[in-house]
Amino acid sequence: MKHNCFDLFPIPLFNTNIDTTGVVKLFNNKIKSKGVDNKQCISLLHYHNTENVFDLYKELEPLHQRILDASNFYYKNVLNHHQSGDLKVTNAWFNLCQLGGYQQKHSHANSIISGTLYLSVDANTNITFCSPYNVSNNVSNVMSDEPDYNTPNEFNYHYHYGTVTLGASPGDLLLWPSYLNHGYDNNRTPNRLTLSFNMIPSHFNNDYKLV
Repeated sequence: MKHNCFDLFPIPLFNTNIDTTGVVKLFNNKIKSKGVDNKQCISLLHYHNTENVFDLYKELEPLHQRILDASNFYYKNVLNHHQSGDLKVTNAWFNLCQLGGYQQKHSHANSIISGTLYLSVDANTNITFCSPYNVSNNVSNVMSDEPDYNTPNEFNYHYHYGTVTLGASPGDLLLWPSYLNHGYDNNRTPNRLTLSFNMIPSHFNNDYKLV
């Protein structure tokens, strides 16, 4: 059938590569001994996951600024939030995952933009994002009919995808709206090291200021 399809309300996942010189060395020398067990998975350790590492380690200030520059470009120039304030990091933490570890699918509350910076990764490193459109609302009477995820679309459309898995290289910075569910299974990267963070603007649309 002759037809057109329009990408209505796409969700932009932003990717850029930034300088991470010295960050892995700092982690190994000053932070690695302070891990906190993840109760979901013994192979995944979080470091300062209820704090902000940029407030705790002054050596990270250059990295902090590079992340802010990239995040504000994404927020204002890509997502068009010109009337909102600059983004600021509310919390930031390191994650160290060993072989076989995993991060259950989850989203981030109390934030607008979330991100992950990849520090020690290899060709096996990936992250999976889940479509918010193929999930029914558990608190309302909404029917959901899942598509055939395993069969490619004959027109090469991707609208049926329930999840998308992406690879990562050292220095890759991924940014996305905080409501997107994400995670990974069966890590195959030894000593997979990332830095994750949440952000909010200093004010919303010139109306609501945050303190």
